[in-house]
Amino acid sequence: MRIALSGLVALSLSTAAVAAPVFTDSFESPAISTAYQTFSSGSMVGDWNVGGLSVDLVRSPVFAIPAADGNQYIDLVGSGPGAISRNLTTLVPNQEYQLTFQYRGNFLDPNPAFGQYLGLAVAGAGLPTTIGITFADSQQGWKTATLNFSATSPSTLLSFSALTSGTNFSGGLLIDDISVAAVPEAHEWAMMLAGLGLVGWAVRRRQQPSAALA
Repeated sequence: MRIALSGLVALSLSTAAVAAPVFTDSFESPAISTAYQTFSSGSMVGDWNVGGLSVDLVRSPVFAIPAADGNQYIDLVGSGPGAISRNLTTLVPNQEYQLTFQYRGNFLDPNPAFGQYLGLAVAGAGLPTTIGITFADSQQGWKTATLNFSATSPSTLLSFSALTSGTNFSGGLLIDDISVAAVPEAHEWAMMLAGLGLVGWAVRRRQQPSAALA
């Protein structure tokens, strides 16, 4: 019994380590005191490099749109379409990862009836992936994007860029609550199933003496 339970504890810890995010960011650094701050190409927002024209770091609830997580988020369209990128340096080559992030539109024009904002997410092999959001989409709040990619090396570039600033309206594409986690491989799923089998066996073994005494 002790051996089975010890193995189960070790398996649970191993599974948790695989499922835990290897990277998260909600753009809480640097903390700003104004409604937003513009970062031009060549500068940095925290550990992110800024490209394109510029991006805005936005603070809520000072700004009308609340953050998906924490108090701040990125608008990929500052004075024009911008981009952010950084290296993820703790990945395992050829391991599959899952990229999750929140996004929504920032439509400021009083009549934003036409067009949509487009963004590009790039990480390792399997991406880039284009994301798009219309004015109607943006009224429904933050949306979740879940994308899989394979790490090409221990240091893999992760980037988000705005492809357009929209048509007949002003605003931007907002990004927040980014997470990267390893996807369990087939043998890890097999270990998880084996662990569940051990749990069932241990429960039955514990019940048998009680039944005999009754």
